[in-house]
Amino acid sequence: MEISAAKKNMFWFIIGGAIVLMVAFYYFFTNSYRLDASKKAAGMESSLSRLEVYRTKGVKIINKKWKSAEEVKLVKVKEKKLSKYKELSERDIHIEKIFSTGQGEEIEDEAIWKNMYTQRVNLLNDTLAKSNVPASAGALPFRNWGDGIPTWDEIAKEQKRYWIVEELLEIILKENLEIKSLGTVNFRQEGFYQNNASSEFYEFVPFTINVSMDIKRILFLLDALLQSKFPFEIEAVNINRKSDNAVNVVIDAFVIDFKTGEEST
Repeated sequence: MEISAAKKNMFWFIIGGAIVLMVAFYYFFTNSYRLDASKKAAGMESSLSRLEVYRTKGVKIINKKWKSAEEVKLVKVKEKKLSKYKELSERDIHIEKIFSTGQGEEIEDEAIWKNMYTQRVNLLNDTLAKSNVPASAGALPFRNWGDGIPTWDEIAKEQKRYWIVEELLEIILKENLEIKSLGTVNFRQEGFYQNNASSEFYEFVPFTINVSMDIKRILFLLDALLQSKFPFEIEAVNINRKSDNAVNVVIDAFVIDFKTGEEST
């Protein structure tokens, strides 16, 4: 009987010890984990609350490394734009010239300029007529002054157009382009282009070229325009098939005309 009672006491002793161990495990481990998780959840809630405040106030949270990388990128973009601007402004020098005398001095008399203009226009028309590129009547948009004498404002505008036409004709007559015929070269209205964001620094001189050529040579023509000494920019290229090999090509483009110090004041 005493042995049986001792066994029973031992059993309950073991059961009680197990319960004590389980309670201790809960308080020291499980409850500790629960409290840690609660603290983390509370921390996340606090962070989310601060982020919501930042968003409401329009505050931007930027990583320092990301900000540094963006600053470097902006510097490179600015340097690229400045380089492009410098290149175009240097090419713009060609469009600002005035006809010169035999001694290399710019013509300063309106009547003498008109006479020189007429001579140079006749020379370009003769060059086109003697070339292997047929052209429609009045293909080149030169101005007929009649008996009038142009003003310097008119001369400044027409002089630039003359240089543009001269350069375009030189490109069109390149043998490797194999232009089959020239339709027209037309200057378009400038009003729309004068409202650009950088009109304080430059203007646009828009024009259209209409030619017939081998479709395989179109890219060569576009490259010749972009590699010109003038700052040509191409807006659109429309192609209509004429025969198996030949197509009609209409190119809308413009010249960037940088303003001089006098023009921008």
